[in-house]
Amino acid sequence: MILHGTITFGFLFITLIIIYYEEVDILQLIQNRLPSLLQYKKSQ
Repeated sequence: MILHGTITFGFLFITLIIIYYEEVDILQLIQNRLPSLLQYKKSQ
């Protein structure tokens, strides 16, 4: 029961973070990170 409650709380917490950060255009953050991640994979 404690584990289930923790998972539910974590899910709600993540949802709140996503809603909060949508004001700070989250897609733009992802697009800024993707090129660097791709370059990192290519360099390996």
